[in-house]
Order: sequence, then C-alpha cells, then structure tokens
Amino acid sequence: MSSTPWIWSHECDFDSDMAVAHSVIQDVLQQLARMNWTSQDRFAVEMALEEAFANAIHHGNHDDPLKKVFFSCQISAGLIRIQIEDEGVGFNPTSVPDPREPDNLERTCGRGVFLILNFMTHVSYSECGRRIIMEKDISKPDDGHNAREA
Repeated sequence: MSSTPWIWSHECDFDSDMAVAHSVIQDVLQQLARMNWTSQDRFAVEMALEEAFANAIHHGNHDDPLKKVFFSCQISAGLIRIQIEDEGVGFNPTSVPDPREPDNLERTCGRGVFLILNFMTHVSYSECGRRIIMEKDISKPDDGHNAREA
C-alpha cells in the first residue's frame, strides 16, 4: 500500500459543520475531475463522502460544534483513499440494520453505511467505529464486450 504514487493528498480537521464538509467534498471532486476520473466514479465518491461526513457529524459528534472531524485523503491515478474520524463514542458497524430488509424499509437508520459499502471498493472501520477508511479503485474503461444487445 505504501508504494502507491499519490498525486494529491490533503489532511484537515474541522468543527462538526456540514457546510465545511461540503467544501472538503468539492475540493476532492475537483481533484478527481482534474485527474479525469469518470463522472460515475466521482458521483460514487461524492455520495460516500456525503454519507460518511453526515455519520461523523450527526451520529458520531451529535452536531456538537466543539467536537472535531478529522479528514485525510490521498489520490493516485487509479485509487482514492479517504479516512474520516469523529470524536464520538463509536458504534458497531455490523449491528447497523440492513435497510433492504422489509422491517427496515421505512427506517432512516443504516442507509448511509449501506450506500458507502456499495459505492466504495473497500471499507473498514476502526477506533470502535469512530474511524472509517474508504477506498475506491477507478473504473476500468468499457471495452465494449459487456455491452447489452438490443
């Protein structure tokens, strides 16, 4: 992992504020666009960042402006690695209910984790669920062999 040639990296911490989180997201998306990542890949990263920041700020830090969110990101030509950590008490990611289950369809809990897991290539949690590490591999160009026939 350490041999990845990172082209861009950024670290910061900020108060629990979604407006600041949105600014960080825009910085990351601009870098991905500059590196010619597809709009589909940029959308996936945007959604995962949006959900991870919302989880850290709303669920982890309980919107406490005195608690910080810690962010780091590295981007290479084919990989983005993101780490977000909050100052909350943590949670058990395996205990989050599956939003696709019939009993959970109308619950708002669990959708963010589900989306992150489906938009990113690798996702792991540490620090008792207070830290998420997400990676996304850039999509391979479509060579036409997977095209549907009409």
